[in-house]
Amino acid sequence: MPNRSLGIGQEFARASALHPDLPAIVAADVSITYKQLWKVICGFAMSMQAVGVGPTSCVAVNSRDMIACVASMFAASLLGAAYVTLDSDIQKAGIVKPTHFFRSPEIAPIAGLSDHLMGSSWPAAAERQGNYMPTDFKSELGGNRPWWFTHTSGTTGTPKYISLTESEFLNRCIAMGEDFSTGRTKFCSLFPCNTRVFQVRAISALLNGCTIIDSVDVEFMMKHGVQILLGSPHTIIDWLSGRTLIPKIEVAQVTGARLHNLYIPTLLRSFENLEDVYGSTETSKTYKNIFTLKNGVPWVVGKQLDSELEIVPLEDALDNSVAGPGLVRVRNVYMASSYLNAAEASGRVFKGGWFYSGDIGRFGPNGELQVEGRSDELINLAGTKVSPLDIEDAIYRIAGVTAAFVGKDPVHLHPERLVAMVAISDPDSGDRTANEVLQVCKENLSSNAFPSLIIAVAALPKTEDGKIMRRECEALLKHTLTTNTFAKVSDAIK
Repeated sequence: MPNRSLGIGQEFARASALHPDLPAIVAADVSITYKQLWKVICGFAMSMQAVGVGPTSCVAVNSRDMIACVASMFAASLLGAAYVTLDSDIQKAGIVKPTHFFRSPEIAPIAGLSDHLMGSSWPAAAERQGNYMPTDFKSELGGNRPWWFTHTSGTTGTPKYISLTESEFLNRCIAMGEDFSTGRTKFCSLFPCNTRVFQVRAISALLNGCTIIDSVDVEFMMKHGVQILLGSPHTIIDWLSGRTLIPKIEVAQVTGARLHNLYIPTLLRSFENLEDVYGSTETSKTYKNIFTLKNGVPWVVGKQLDSELEIVPLEDALDNSVAGPGLVRVRNVYMASSYLNAAEASGRVFKGGWFYSGDIGRFGPNGELQVEGRSDELINLAGTKVSPLDIEDAIYRIAGVTAAFVGKDPVHLHPERLVAMVAISDPDSGDRTANEVLQVCKENLSSNAFPSLIIAVAALPKTEDGKIMRRECEALLKHTLTTNTFAKVSDAIK
């Protein structure tokens, strides 16, 4: 178990001393032990230090190489420098001000940005100098200084930014430790290594003496005995490509997007346990619904983790007694306390030591958390509140549908109608799909709030973790209707 008083760089040094010959990261072209990864980390720290990185620095790293991503995070910790994953959102917002930019060779340089190339000589730097201890590096971050910067998904608006101290980041890693059995667990992620959802879990796995399998090849993963696969529901379904895994993998952890009921039986054919993880960038992993097969039928039970999670009335968010659906709020010792440079947004969701997620939910009969929508996504349709997610869930039942978005008519041709954009795998099935959308909504929804205009598209904007980007979909829908550029459409309004 990691020590809460140490930084993650020092913690990895301890882990590498305990398990020097245990594989840390295994890929098709390289396998690296804990001892070897420690030397790579020291080489990265030495190379960063040589270009001026120290306790007052903030390093921005742009890489799709797993070893480089992991090593740079640990190296930044050893040097006392803050860390951020570089992407276009960070650059455009300008809220986080990195002092040093680094990229690995597979990443093209960004015009106008002066950066340092993390070359092949970096891992070897420590080899040339001998063995290093954590005390050889000046790690002075500590305290309440920001260490890890990241941003929310921005699916319903502009991404917002948070910072965590290294202690808060480490506490997130410790909280995830229940997933990782030292010397046994082999973990694989379908999320890229430069995503926030991967980073905390990867560091937690390594601090707990586990092995990360760096591959998305099914045969390679099965050969190396992966026990936990992490991904969004859509990415795991796509990854399976209709296959059934024999033997089953122990656990599929799904996060980042809503788990549609339609997917559950399919996933349980290839995984012993299906964990639908609830959490956010602001709070990390806080609750999970665990699905298994009981007498051949999916069975679910909810499990609260080391966070407090409550359902409070929408009308009075300070009252914690509620029957039926309400607003989900969370608190724990490692949640963010506010957004950076966003006082108004912070005041709406960070209140009284709680984070108010905006999700509308309730607890089911077995303690499972049932998220029914978001308060900021409810559509007022002729005085009735309609959840677009309920309609989208129904649409996902249709074969060939890869994504769905439902919204109110943005150009007010018919101000009280709903419009659905449906991404389909077969471009010639638009008319058939549109008719099926109307039919499946009538069969599966208690409300009469069906989309009366259905537009078939090739794809919809998504985040890397599989969430539909609702604001971008709204803009796409408005552009499509305004310019009349859709090819397949079913309009039920006569």
